[in-house]
Amino acid sequence: MQGNPRMNLPQLLPWMRNLLLGLFGLYVAELVLRNAGVNVYALAWHSLDSGFQPWQPLTRFLVQGDSTQAVLGGLITVYFFVPGVWQLTQGNQMRDAVIAAAIGASVAVFLVDIATTGGALVLGWPVLAIALVALFGLLAPDHTILLMFVLPVSGKMMLWGTLGISLIGFLISPSMASVQGLGAWLGVYGWWNFRGPGARRRTRINKSKVIERELRRFEVIEGGKSQGSQKPDEWIN
Repeated sequence: MQGNPRMNLPQLLPWMRNLLLGLFGLYVAELVLRNAGVNVYALAWHSLDSGFQPWQPLTRFLVQGDSTQAVLGGLITVYFFVPGVWQLTQGNQMRDAVIAAAIGASVAVFLVDIATTGGALVLGWPVLAIALVALFGLLAPDHTILLMFVLPVSGKMMLWGTLGISLIGFLISPSMASVQGLGAWLGVYGWWNFRGPGARRRTRINKSKVIERELRRFEVIEGGKSQGSQKPDEWIN
C-alpha cells in the first residue's frame, strides 16, 4: 500500500475470501445446531463458579450467541482491514497479533473472573478483529483511511480510539465479557512493543546509538594523535 491507503472495496485474495466465507458459515452452522436443539453454549466460557471447563477459553470463539450485529461488524472489519494490514505486514505479523489478542483477552477474562463473581457467558470471535485495527494503527500511524467510506481517520486515531472504546465499555459494565476488548488491545500492543516490530526497532536504535558513540570516540582519539606531540586533550580544547 503506497501513500495514504484507502480501504474502499479492497481486493480480496482467495484465502481472504475463504476466511470470510468460513466465519460466516460457522455462524450459520451454529444457528442450525441451535434450532436442532443442540446445546452449543456448552462451548462458551462459563465463570469459575458456574460450569467452567478447561477447553472453554478456546471453544468460546466457535460460539457467537444471539449477537448477529457483532458477527456482521466483525465480518466487515475483517473485510476492510485484512487486505490493508496484509500489504503492510511482513511474515507472520498478522497471525502473531491475532494470537496476542486472543491471549490478552483470555488473561483479562480470567482476572475479572477471579476478582468478581463472574458474569455473562464469554463467547464470540469478533473481539479478535480488534487486533487488525490496532495492528494497522501501529504499522501506519500517519496513514489515513475513509471510515465508513466518508470519515477520514488516521491509523493513530484508530489505534487509540479502539483502546478508548474498549475501556469505556468495560467501565460502563465491568464483567467477564466486557473486558475482552480491552485485553485484546493490550495483548496486541504488548506483543508489538516487547516481541514484535516495536521491540526490534528499539533494539536497532539502541545498537545504532552504541555504534555512533564508538565512532565519535574513535574520531576524537585519531584526531588527537594526528597533531604530533600535542596531547589529545589540548587539541580538543
